[in-house]
Amino acid sequence: MKTKINIHQPEITILRRRIEEVFGRAVVAPKDYEELSDALKNKVSSHTIKRLFGYIKSYDLIRFSTLNILAEYAGYASWNDFLQVLQRNSKVESTELHQEIIKSDDLSAGNIVDIAWLPDRVCRLRYLGDYQYEVVEAKNSKLKVGNTFSCRMFIKGETLYVDNLKQEAIIHSAYAIGLDNGLTSVCVLKL
Repeated sequence: MKTKINIHQPEITILRRRIEEVFGRAVVAPKDYEELSDALKNKVSSHTIKRLFGYIKSYDLIRFSTLNILAEYAGYASWNDFLQVLQRNSKVESTELHQEIIKSDDLSAGNIVDIAWLPDRVCRLRYLGDYQYEVVEAKNSKLKVGNTFSCRMFIKGETLYVDNLKQEAIIHSAYAIGLDNGLTSVCVLKL
């Protein structure tokens, strides 16, 4: 039977969030590790907490006995109880998309794509090929005519994530559009 688990598993990430909720703040500084150890009645050393929260990078495993103590602090009966609750309450995090979707692979160079998002933002884009787009019209947006970016698809109702947004002399390696409500409209213009 395994006695240790890798700290990079997604369940550990969720447990860290739950611990921070109970602790009342993010655990990011040496003082936080000491205070969390105190809150755990020193059942878990500040050194172990530093490893768990990524302050010390050289160790990737944590003991189940330590996970039991941390799960109890977060309000669960044990690590296994935490996992069972997580499994019961978790929503499905993967699914097929059925919204309106425009895929770059389905376009030809020169096609025009219109996108919109709140509040009252509209852009007209020209597909350049190889997943590259150029802004040809923009209304109420930080995107300006002449900006270019890379994008594989546009999904109505979802945030648009673009790569290598070029705005004059500035290149943003990653940029998000419609963070709160996603794109409200996506369409390919028939020319």
